[in-house]
Amino acid sequence: EKNSAYITWDKGNYLNATFCVTEECNLECSYCYMVGKNNFSRMTSEMGRKIVDFLLNDPYCVGLTDNLLVDFIGGEPLLEMDLIDELSDYLTLSLYVKKHKWFKNFQISFSTNGTLYNTDKMKKYLQKHRTHCGFGFSIDGTKEKHDLTRKMRDGHGSYDSVIRAFEKYKEDFGDEIYQKSTFASDD
Repeated sequence: EKNSAYITWDKGNYLNATFCVTEECNLECSYCYMVGKNNFSRMTSEMGRKIVDFLLNDPYCVGLTDNLLVDFIGGEPLLEMDLIDELSDYLTLSLYVKKHKWFKNFQISFSTNGTLYNTDKMKKYLQKHRTHCGFGFSIDGTKEKHDLTRKMRDGHGSYDSVIRAFEKYKEDFGDEIYQKSTFASDD
């Protein structure tokens, strides 16, 4: 009971559940910490649903805060949009059915390189979940600095693709956006 004080977003008080949905990525960043990237280590639907069930039913998790942040990461999480869409639907429906205190107080976040943002799957996803969504686009400074380390698999830089996605997101949703930057020895 000592830890179950009223918690608010503006004070940064929320339960942050990070789902690493895949180790696969469509970039070859020189500083990447994901050792052994592959296209077979991915979260299953069954595992994702078990995690959601645990978060929503565990008394300790529920008692920590009145807010929930689900963060999808990878590799590149947007490679697994079908899974993310399914888990987001499952989360939202479960919160609604349970009349859970987090139903009005949850956010879904993406940590993405942004190169796969402008897809039909993402557009459909945002039509359903936009009111609960936030994106962190990885942009490592200027075009020169970014392209030095964040390369597509064919060797060319990813900056132009990421900036197009970043600008499209800003155009669609205004200033509700954030950027992630990584500073590495090469830059």
